[in-house]
Amino acid sequence: KFEFSPMFKKAAVEHFNAEVFTADFRKESAVDAINGWADKKTYGLVKKIIELDSLKDMLWVVMNATYMEASWSE
Repeated sequence: KFEFSPMFKKAAVEHFNAEVFTADFRKESAVDAINGWADKKTYGLVKKIIELDSLKDMLWVVMNATYMEASWSE
């Protein structure tokens, strides 16, 4: 089991407005949480970002999303 230090988690939340949570990467619920986060943060534009086969070999995941609503000139 991998665990970030409390100081790291606190800094991530305070300075980067991060959401820090623990999940078992061998379970589909972790895939659902990650994909759900991407779906929510991109307003439904990215519904699926990872599958269980890829996730189960990872120790941790760091994600970021940017959403821009604008008209394109070109």
